[in-house]
Amino acid sequence: MSESSQTNDLRNRILFTVFILAIYRLGTFIPLPGIDPEQLQIMMQSNQKGLLGMFNVFAGGAVSRMAIFALGIMPYISSSIIIQLLTGTSDYFKNLKAQGEMGRQKITQITRYGTVLLATIQGYGLSVGLESSANLVINPGIFFKISTCTTIVAGTIFLMWLGEQITQRGIGNGISLIIFSGIVAEIPGLDKKQLTVEVEEGVLTIAGDKHGSFEDEGAKVLRRELKQSSFKRSFELGELLDGDNIAANFKDGILSISIPKSEPEKPKRTYVKIA
Repeated sequence: MSESSQTNDLRNRILFTVFILAIYRLGTFIPLPGIDPEQLQIMMQSNQKGLLGMFNVFAGGAVSRMAIFALGIMPYISSSIIIQLLTGTSDYFKNLKAQGEMGRQKITQITRYGTVLLATIQGYGLSVGLESSANLVINPGIFFKISTCTTIVAGTIFLMWLGEQITQRGIGNGISLIIFSGIVAEIPGLDKKQLTVEVEEGVLTIAGDKHGSFEDEGAKVLRRELKQSSFKRSFELGELLDGDNIAANFKDGILSISIPKSEPEKPKRTYVKIA
């Protein structure tokens, strides 16, 4: 293969990967039907710093918008972990692993079935949880549960397929790239007023919180977009750093923190008068 053909192949793989990731990002902005966006924003504002906020980061912001990719690729990851554990403990999976390529294909197929099963369970649980939140679902009922569960499962299967396409025809591991792109997309671009830096009991905590909305009302269409993102990082300073004299500077979107070293305590010398 000539150098020019290798270059063209690499370029095509890069373009294909970018195209697939763009489709994934588009899906994180398509909301589930029957969700009140204003009530969803209120719920996310009160929970974005907890487990729900962390899950939202891995889902690329799809949870905060309650999009069709709200579960992200997590059911596939969970299914893969379960299958890997069974491979080390179950004789059936050990035999499949020893069969080579045929066994690997069988394990991959079982992993996909497990993904569908987990996505169905989690999708139904999500629909029940949404209905339990006051005024969040516009028309609660069996139709909402079925439509939500079906949409969530279809979104997860589609994401799994996108990841496999990147692995086969793009660059790198598709599943890892989808997770990475979701995390990077949700890194909040904050200003100075949305950042907090504090020290408590020798622990430095840097936190940021950003939320906003956009509304465009036309003659027949009302378009409303919600965006929420947050992060929180904590670092233990230890005894060698002086937490009382920390300086922080925010310029051009970059937060710089200077932490001086602690001054070592000088040995105290006391002269004793000799009587």
